[in-house]
Amino acid sequence: MHRTTTGQDEGTTGRGAPPQASRRRRSVLAAVVLVAAAVVGPLLAGVAAAHAAPDDRATLFFIRTAGTPSGRVEIHTATAASHYQQADLHTTTYFRTTEARQGYFQMIGRTLWFLKVCETGSGSWELHSATPQSGYTSGAHVALTGTGDAPQANLPCDQAKARLASSRVHLAFQPSTPTTYPVAFIVASGSRLTAFLVSCSGFAYCLTGADVTSAGAGATYGPSAGTATARPTPVALVPSSATGRLQVVGYTGAWGAGQVYGGFDPASNRSTVFTTGDAAAGFTDVRDVTGDGVADVTYVKLVAPGTGHVEVFAANGTSPGSLLLASSTWFSPSLASAGTWQLGSAAN
Repeated sequence: MHRTTTGQDEGTTGRGAPPQASRRRRSVLAAVVLVAAAVVGPLLAGVAAAHAAPDDRATLFFIRTAGTPSGRVEIHTATAASHYQQADLHTTTYFRTTEARQGYFQMIGRTLWFLKVCETGSGSWELHSATPQSGYTSGAHVALTGTGDAPQANLPCDQAKARLASSRVHLAFQPSTPTTYPVAFIVASGSRLTAFLVSCSGFAYCLTGADVTSAGAGATYGPSAGTATARPTPVALVPSSATGRLQVVGYTGAWGAGQVYGGFDPASNRSTVFTTGDAAAGFTDVRDVTGDGVADVTYVKLVAPGTGHVEVFAANGTSPGSLLLASSTWFSPSLASAGTWQLGSAAN
């Protein structure tokens, strides 16, 4: 999910102009697209073909929340198998575009989830879904418990988000036994809010608020942590003011078996190929796009892409200083601020 707002602004990550200091680095990434797409495109196509359809670990999803003809939220894809030049899904959902300001959207598998954090009727945060089985016309609806933020949920969105930004992290729903509902998080760093969902179905342990707090300010977290069959170790992605790069932060301690000891360890930082300027020009995330049980760093470039189209990148989770995916897509950058972009969506 990782939709980010700054203060009372409802905008998406990457609307701002990129810093001058990082432009040379992004031009390098643009050049890499032209060279690497021919190599890694077939690699990702092979990954997708090896699994039962649809395998969406490397699919690009665009959740359009503004300017749709019907006034409803739409879902569009670009598939790895087509080198991101074709879609296998164009659909309208029952969500209204006017609801986008009230929360955050994220794909889990092919189900669209909406975390509603303000102007709710229940007085609590709420989760709503639109399922592919229903043709995206219906889904689950649940009021979340254990948030500690119920007094804010009924407030107008500008007031509710201002109060959310005053805290470090908010754990919306943490079941004692994993259920079919994902766990919802909002992380506050200054006036910046980042939201994401974690599917914990079938696992004895899931990411917690304490885990999230340990990684430090400005971090992006792997929503797939604890959800793949191999239950990969969770990772966080943090900006480094010293190097100007995004860095992967590893988790230390025992993970799994219903308990966890430790936290994200800044001493384990590894620099990625991406700069903080890259992050300002699009969406960054932490997902296992290859299905090897290692969380990779993903980047959707929206602002001034060198190819004239939205571009996707992924850095290897083991060696984040190297790219495993670089490709142009069929999407126009004119859509950059019209919704939420997500590269990769694990079904569980």
